[in-house]
Amino acid sequence: SSKMFVSNRRISMLPSNVREVCPDVFCPFVLSFLAAFVFDNAKDRLAAYIKGVEENRSVSGGADAEIHKLILSVLREAQGEVKTNPMTDVVDPFYAEANSETHPAEEGKEGEKKNPKQREFDMKYALREHVHDIRALGKELCARSRSLRYFSWVRDFQNGKAVVCEARTALCACEKEDGKVKQSDSGVLSSCGHVGCLKCLYYHAGKDECVDSSCQAPIKSSDVISARDLGMEQDSKGEDEGSAYGAKLSAIVKNVKSIVKQNDRVIVFVQFQDLKEKVAEALERVGVKTLQVKGTVNQQIKSLSILQKEVPDKKDPRVLLLTMDDESSAGVNLTTCNHAVFVHPLLAGTQQQYEAYETQAIGRIRRYGQTKTVHIWRYFARNTVDGDIYKERTGENVNALPSE
Repeated sequence: SSKMFVSNRRISMLPSNVREVCPDVFCPFVLSFLAAFVFDNAKDRLAAYIKGVEENRSVSGGADAEIHKLILSVLREAQGEVKTNPMTDVVDPFYAEANSETHPAEEGKEGEKKNPKQREFDMKYALREHVHDIRALGKELCARSRSLRYFSWVRDFQNGKAVVCEARTALCACEKEDGKVKQSDSGVLSSCGHVGCLKCLYYHAGKDECVDSSCQAPIKSSDVISARDLGMEQDSKGEDEGSAYGAKLSAIVKNVKSIVKQNDRVIVFVQFQDLKEKVAEALERVGVKTLQVKGTVNQQIKSLSILQKEVPDKKDPRVLLLTMDDESSAGVNLTTCNHAVFVHPLLAGTQQQYEAYETQAIGRIRRYGQTKTVHIWRYFARNTVDGDIYKERTGENVNALPSE
């Protein structure tokens, strides 16, 4: 019949890899249906995509005004380039097979010539597949733009940048006309990078929406990150410069600096070498001199002798950085120090190993000959692996403790 003739013609127009997937028993029916579906849908998808870009609906799952504007600018730039340099005689390699006037040659045989309808179908089918890739790139651009916005704000918070609440609407929970909020009362959404006052962020997150009315990112209350937890700078004079390294290091630097001002000496225990270097960098940045035990045996002895002086010189460092599980200075008398700071809980293979290393660490200052009160400082980042490790080893839930 004429209907069967049309179906067979459409089947022959399907790409060979699609025809080969179907078992012979289903070919007369399945391929006929598949061919009709693809043929009817193989149209100018690019025009549909361009219309979607212009109407701010080109990203699957939704984006926001800033991202739609970025995608539109990329489209306009591409259109301008094509208008200036149409290159009508050049075929993109992606479309080479589809634009070819013959089918791909098989081994030992030349490719058969395509009829005009077949060539048109191949070109539309290739265009359809290419637009799928373009849409995927748009979605990836959206995700990367959100990540960039989030990390930019993290750095801006640490540098003390002022925040304007983006939820300045009739429903704005902060009730401020100009939207300006104190940095300590502001935050950022980790899912999209938009900022606002904490009250507004939680208010809108409770409604599963972003403070930016144009943003369609899925929002949860757990996406709200307080600026205070990111280690914001408290003033322009650099009094809290350690905050550039995060909230935990900011608190450690501030405390160690105040201890040193009281002429006390401190041992800071860190398990990982790269983190120890970062702690040293943060302390040195605010003018706190540090000492590390490294190098040859003679160099290590010389370094430790500085901390063993009963009366330190004015220029001597008063902070010693030690690796928590390092036995190079085991047994050394450091009773001139009376503060032990644990930057994080010890990650140990067994409970016995955990207790042994910690007992040895504290024992360096809490021993015979110590004349001052010994202070043990432990630092945890709330709701992180810090709390999990400490609870596993001690049974204490640090997440339930009040903030500093």
